[in-house]
Amino acid sequence: MIDALYHWDGQKGTLAAYIPAERPVFGRETYAKLLPRQQHKRIVRTIVQAGIPMIVYHMIIGMPDDDDESMLRLEEVLWEIYYEVKGINPALIFQISSFVISPILGTSQGETIRKSGLLLFDDHAIFAGFWTASVDTKYLSYEQVSDWQFRLASIGDSKNLQVPQRCINLPTEAKNGKKMALEVS
Repeated sequence: MIDALYHWDGQKGTLAAYIPAERPVFGRETYAKLLPRQQHKRIVRTIVQAGIPMIVYHMIIGMPDDDDESMLRLEEVLWEIYYEVKGINPALIFQISSFVISPILGTSQGETIRKSGLLLFDDHAIFAGFWTASVDTKYLSYEQVSDWQFRLASIGDSKNLQVPQRCINLPTEAKNGKKMALEVS
C-alpha cells in the first residue's frame, strides 16, 4: 500500500509526503491517538524506501505540559529520524514543520486553551497561521515556544521549507504568461 501511494521513479509518482508526526516521542495522554514510536518509524522508513524525494514532517508544539526537557528530547528524536532516513536515501529532502498549538474557534481544543489561562493573544489574525505562538505552556512563555518552533524547524534539510530545483520547472505557458498587477481600491 505504501509503495503504491509514495512511489517515485524520478519522473512520475508522489513527489512529497506530508507526515503528521505531531510528537513521535511520548505516550502521554495528549498523544494517545498516535501510533507507538517504533511502528511510526517503520512506516516512515517504508515511505522513504518507496523512493519519495521529499518528506515534510509535521508536529505541534506548545502543549500545556511542554517544557525545555521535553523539547530537548523531541529535538533529539527528530535528528535521530533525520539521520535514519538519510541513511536509507541520502538524496531525500527531509524537512521539519513545527507548528504551535492554536485555539481554533469552535473546537473543544480551542475552548480548553481559552479556559486554561495560558492564551495570551486571542486574535485569529495572530494564531490562524500556526506560525505565531500565542499560548504559554505551564513551563514556557510563548516567546520560548516560538524559539523552540524555529529551532526545531532548522533540523534536517528544512532551511525553512526549501523547494527542490527539480520540482520547480514550470511549463512554458506558465513562464510566458502575461504579468498583470491587480488594482487596489
